[in-house]
Amino acid sequence: MKKIRAHHLICFSRHHDTGWYSKDYEKNFKAIFKDIIKNPNQKIKIKRDCEDICKKCPYVKNKTCNKPSKYKINHWVKVMDNKTLRLIKIKPDTIHTAKELLKLVSSKITNKDLRNICKGCEYLPNCLRLGINKSVKKIIK
Repeated sequence: MKKIRAHHLICFSRHHDTGWYSKDYEKNFKAIFKDIIKNPNQKIKIKRDCEDICKKCPYVKNKTCNKPSKYKINHWVKVMDNKTLRLIKIKPDTIHTAKELLKLVSSKITNKDLRNICKGCEYLPNCLRLGINKSVKKIIK
């Protein structure tokens, strides 16, 4: 069973293959995304800390995000997770299908919410401009 941070659900729903922290991170993210798209009924455990995607991030050390930022980054990503969980009304460490989670994120999180949750993320302009990923739209209809 995959473990995914709450705010990474937003990243999945808005994934448009733009911008990556490293080649390893990109390869890992794309592999997880493709598997979720291929198998939308698989179970996902929702996390508020480092998980399967973070494993290949070059900024994660000792399960803590250390990406250089004007924000206290580890706190900031936890706030993003908490805001996401609150809006989609699920609790951390609960298990859901990938389809259910993508449907919740895609229907409950507006562009206004996105601006609030993802404030400061370098990928936010692309997410706002491009909207929900086509592969995700096919799954959630």
